[in-house]
Amino acid sequence: MKIGAKILAMAALVALAACDNIGAEYPSNTIRFAVGGEIDINSRAIIDQESVNNTETPVRVTAKRGNTNIYNAEQIFRDANTSEWLPTSNRRQSWQTGVAYEFYATSFSPSTAKSNGGLNMVSDTRFTITEPKEYDASGDSWVDYLLSHKFVQTVPEGMQPPIVKLDMEHAVSLVEINIAKHISFEHIDVYLKEISLEGFYRSADMECLTHVQYGRGESLGWKYTNVGTMDAVYQILGDEPTAVSGRKPLEVRGSEGGIRMRFLATPQQLGSSCVLKIGVWVNEKYNEEAEDKFVLNEYSFNLYQFATSEGVAIWKPAHHILYTLEVDTGIRLEGSISPWIDVDYIEGTVLPHK
Repeated sequence: MKIGAKILAMAALVALAACDNIGAEYPSNTIRFAVGGEIDINSRAIIDQESVNNTETPVRVTAKRGNTNIYNAEQIFRDANTSEWLPTSNRRQSWQTGVAYEFYATSFSPSTAKSNGGLNMVSDTRFTITEPKEYDASGDSWVDYLLSHKFVQTVPEGMQPPIVKLDMEHAVSLVEINIAKHISFEHIDVYLKEISLEGFYRSADMECLTHVQYGRGESLGWKYTNVGTMDAVYQILGDEPTAVSGRKPLEVRGSEGGIRMRFLATPQQLGSSCVLKIGVWVNEKYNEEAEDKFVLNEYSFNLYQFATSEGVAIWKPAHHILYTLEVDTGIRLEGSISPWIDVDYIEGTVLPHK
């Protein structure tokens, strides 16, 4: 299944069966949860709202009542009738008045390391994350990690207990490269030869130093240290333009059928070794009746030259970095960065060229 495809999995039925009393009545003071946040992206290994709802990527809650731990990575399940989340019936807790509670949740995928990627956890807020060495268009291999804001609450006597809001954030960055034709090339055949990106880290030691509370309008504060070598090489290759089955045509920007490379990346500051290479075949025949004349045009961009507001090129945690390339008589690269809310064309901040 490709990134962007909707997931229709049997995991939802498995999850509902596992939670034996889901959908039944439970006391009004039962601790219940709502799971959401900036997680709207569809894929298999990348966590989205649908995969969370279907428990394809389990959501686990850790909680304290006063100084007592009441949940330690307890899996919760969604009640399809109410959209509320609860543990299995024998694991549910009730609010006690006048006592301070603290909750947070995690979710990560995939559960088994694939294609040189993986997750090595020290704790819920400290881990080493490694993305695949090679590009995976299916979306199976990317390693995603979600951590919620803390939800802190004391319920006074006589107050209706709240729903615990688990507002999730991605720890990693979403990077997307779109390549399309300029409108002036609408009737000219252009085919992709190659998209290649290399010279960046795929592993990082990460620690959440600022675990913010829900409702304060802040983001989680991550410390990250890149580790290992910059050995990732991500490629999409197309066949020669004379081939029919494997060639990849470019469309006009904004239309359906464009070519896109999308992947998860460990947060990092890019250096001069991070190079994006693009190769396209352009049909330069002089009229419709003439024979095809495909000419190969190749371009190279140092992505460190596209800076964020801090003055350097950074792939930030929980941000969507979008690079858009347009082909006509040459090729232009634009970049933008914005909070990871969705992955359609985002009106973000244009990255100024140094």
